Amino acid sequence: DLFFIGRIAKMKNLIFTLEALKVCSFKIKFTIYGPIDDFSYWQKCKKIINDLPKNIIVVYKGSVVNSDIENIIKKHNFFISSTFGENFGHSIAESLANSTPVVISDKTPWQSLHKFNAGWNFSLNNKKQLVELLIKLNEMKQCEYKTTQNSSLNYYIDKHEDLYKKHIITYYKLFNV
Repeated sequence: DLFFIGRIAKMKNLIFTLEALKVCSFKIKFTIYGPIDDFSYWQKCKKIINDLPKNIIVVYKGSVVNSDIENIIKKHNFFISSTFGENFGHSIAESLANSTPVVISDKTPWQSLHKFNAGWNFSLNNKKQLVELLIKLNEMKQCEYKTTQNSSLNYYIDKHEDLYKKHIITYYKLFNV
């Protein structure tokens, strides 16, 4: 059970994820949360969604209230994002903080997730890599998943403070030049 939470916009690169889902032969449920910032981009996403095989179920839930985010995250197994870039990645951090492993592009500050068993990074130059990760998730045993959940929270605790400091320093430099 995958989910994405964020703006529906070209920068978030949702189409990359949807196209990777096309070739998966096993059942996947993918729930999308967030406001539509780019209506024409969402139309392209909907066209792909409508053409997905029957084993792929995509549900769009729309915008959410911040106070509901924690409960939304806990309803799903994996956060997925094929973003073109993040300065920090709040939805990634919130997922990890709620023991939800992440499957994200290599264009975020959250790197080397596999080394910490907290999730996986994939290259936007290699859609096959994402498909292989989706297969791995589908084949994951419950005990492996529980270990990855625990590792996700531990990774967040270990890395969050360092990333947060870098994020704040970057903004401080940006506005105090």
